[in-house]
Amino acid sequence: VFLGWDHPSLPAAAAHVVEHYIEGRVADLRPATIVLPGRRARRRIVELLLDEAEVRGATLIPPEATTVGGLPELLHTSPKPFADEATSRRAWSRALRDVDRKIVEKVFPRLPESDSPTEWDELAGLLAGLHETLAREGHPFAEVVKICRSGLPFDDGARWQGLAQVQKKYFELLGRSGLVDRFEARRLALKSKPSPFTRDIWLVSIVELPDVTRRLMEASGATVRTLVHAPAELPDGTDAATVFDTFGQPSVDYWETATVPVTDQILTVVERPVDQAEAVIDGLASLGGVYPAEEIVLTVHRKSEVVPYLEQRLEARGVPARYAAGTPLWRAGPVRLLQAVADYVNDPTFQALAALLRHPDAGPLAGTTAAIAAGLEAIEVADKYHMDHLPFRVRGEMPRGQGKAALFPPVVRAMEREGPLRAFDGRKPLSEWMPVVMDVLLKAYGATELDRSKTTHRRQLDTLVRIQTVATSLAAIPQALDETCSGGEAIRMLLAELQAAALPPEPRRDAVELLDWLELPLDDTPIVVITGFNEGFLPESVSGDAFLPDALRTRLHLPDNRSRLARDAYRLTTVL
Repeated sequence: VFLGWDHPSLPAAAAHVVEHYIEGRVADLRPATIVLPGRRARRRIVELLLDEAEVRGATLIPPEATTVGGLPELLHTSPKPFADEATSRRAWSRALRDVDRKIVEKVFPRLPESDSPTEWDELAGLLAGLHETLAREGHPFAEVVKICRSGLPFDDGARWQGLAQVQKKYFELLGRSGLVDRFEARRLALKSKPSPFTRDIWLVSIVELPDVTRRLMEASGATVRTLVHAPAELPDGTDAATVFDTFGQPSVDYWETATVPVTDQILTVVERPVDQAEAVIDGLASLGGVYPAEEIVLTVHRKSEVVPYLEQRLEARGVPARYAAGTPLWRAGPVRLLQAVADYVNDPTFQALAALLRHPDAGPLAGTTAAIAAGLEAIEVADKYHMDHLPFRVRGEMPRGQGKAALFPPVVRAMEREGPLRAFDGRKPLSEWMPVVMDVLLKAYGATELDRSKTTHRRQLDTLVRIQTVATSLAAIPQALDETCSGGEAIRMLLAELQAAALPPEPRRDAVELLDWLELPLDDTPIVVITGFNEGFLPESVSGDAFLPDALRTRLHLPDNRSRLARDAYRLTTVL
């Protein structure tokens, strides 16, 4: 079904779905599963369905709404529980070290010398991402070996053979733990034929659909209805049915050469990110205050550097900004506190201790000392001691010091003997370190009364919950993957799982939304300003990939530069 370009995609889709199911004064959408590209669109479609039903005077019984990434788990049932991300990373890290080192050196010539898990985790994360990219399209690493040896300009089969052995070991480790990889479970489900799916699947403006998901839908026998954001006849007279497949995927051959309707009248060309921000402000000023903030969206590319400049310029004019991508979790106080603790217990230098003491939440970790009794901050006596003695390490015998500096050695002893840091000596299994790590946070924040009605308190609570969730997962890690490590290494393994996490922005009706480019085609805000689209950002092009160069991507039917060009051309056309 072609929704046209006269209206935004989601309102048009909501109207079509309600029209399909409404009977009398009831719109019962329980037979429908609506699939959206992302979580933001998934939340918005429910609001629009309610609005549409209200306009028609009907009662809405809502459907199930999911994302493309979540659809496969509705189409098959796994006999084993899935390994979560933290467990998967531990399995990849262990697999890299269990496979013969000479084999792994064919893939990564410079390997860590020690067996420390944290030194292998970066490689483990790289393999996890590579595995996900290929597994979405149904390719195990061993299959890539065959492709590499079938006429490509460069035969990279030897490296992929090594990767295949690491992947095999990864699957074995999960299997011995009674778990299965989420993506491998999907591939195995295709071999065993999934159970019939009795609900209707509605694909709403899905531009990229992994091959495994497509095949699961076909194997399930589900009724699939596709809503495409395009008119039945394109402006050049082309029948849209010939340039979209049955699942709404745009034709690469057509869209990579299609004319995108960008005119000089809607373009403003500037150079630096700060100039882009100023141009945006000028554009908003030209609207004359006719539109409220909630009817304006600013779209940025995720690689652009313009966001902080936009936020500054808007704030200077009293206009709050809400960046939909959120705030990286690594900026949050509890995460930075754990990082400082890890640095100190791993290498107890004065510099590491000073960084820990400067953290605003580290006070309770210092225990009871004469410095605190004297009304002094621990960092005050530390700085004075450093001026007098220039210590490098802070364990063992230390000169007494004079005046304020004399209080520094007791601060160190209190932290080592009274506070929660005293439990960080020695090595033990990763799972056993998690209660110790959480005890640090309990000591630092346990006495603070946090009120969820206050933004700063709410965000701190959300951060602590995120940390606790990962710590709980690592505390329950299967025995086969539970490695002996130091306390500092345990904290770093925990923080590695939070590296890409972000705290969502606070809801504000008076804020101008800053939206990622990929979310824009499904946004129904009246006023859109697009910025940060420097050369190379759009169309997106990837070159020099160490494992999946463009020619190999094309052979594997992965997103390549041609398909990305076609995708971006179509998306921009729908917006304009």
